[in-house]
Parts: sequence; structure tokens; C-alpha cells
Amino acid sequence: MAFYSCSKSPNYPNEPFIRFEKLEQFTLGSSDSLVIHLYFEDGDGDLGEDRETNAEPNFFVDLYRFQNGEFVLYELELPLNGTFPPMVDKSYRGPIDGILKKGLPLIPHSRHPGRYRMDIRIRDRAMNYSNTVTSPEFVIGQENNDDFPL
Repeated sequence: MAFYSCSKSPNYPNEPFIRFEKLEQFTLGSSDSLVIHLYFEDGDGDLGEDRETNAEPNFFVDLYRFQNGEFVLYELELPLNGTFPPMVDKSYRGPIDGILKKGLPLIPHSRHPGRYRMDIRIRDRAMNYSNTVTSPEFVIGQENNDDFPL
């Protein structure tokens, strides 16, 4: 006896959709490194940097630092915006979903201790922007946790 199943492809819009899944934080000497995990959906599968025609950022991060009772946009010396590789082969055209993991540059404790959060969005190769998601709060400078409780 054989069983056959046909599953219908999901019907996602061509504009990417993201959902925040997880933030990993690693202390490396006197700096912290962050890895962001985002769930994504995209209707036409064109997520990721097309290295042949586009080297512009497709991963956008606004960093906010907690100051005087509120989160304020905060600029680092190095931008957190960057790129990520194609999620599927460029020849594929169709719906995709999965988890995107993106590492961010090291953030030195001594120059940037404090409480932070991030707003994140991505862009596909057709220049469609996703929704914006907000990370949970995190602390840079683990030795300063008493000064910056969550």
C-alpha cells in the first residue's frame, strides 16, 4: 500500500515578513558579540544579497540605548547594517520561509556599556522592505549588570 500526499505551497506576499526569534550574546574579552535569529517568509524567494548586481546592505539595524528613562537612537563607530547571502538558489522563484541568523560586529564594553534594544528589518533584491521587529533588551558590558538591570 502506498500513500501520496500533495502539500500546497504557502501563499506569502512578495514583501518579506520577519519575526524576532532569539538573541544570542557572547562576551569575547572586553567586547560583546550578538547573533540575531529571525524567522522569515517571502513570496518570491528573492531574499539575500545578489553579489553579481548588488552589494548594498539588506539587513538594517537601529540600535537604541537606555538613557534618562527612555530608549534613544544610538550610533556606534561601525554601522550594524550589513548583508546576508541568498536564502535559496537564485534561479528559484517561489515562497520560502526559515530562520535567518545574522552576527553583528563586536561592541566594546569600555566605550559602550549600557542597556540596549534594536529595531531590525530586511530588504529583498526587488527592494521590498520587511516589517520592523524589536529585540528584547540586552546589556553590553557584563561587568556592569548591576548598573544596568533589565
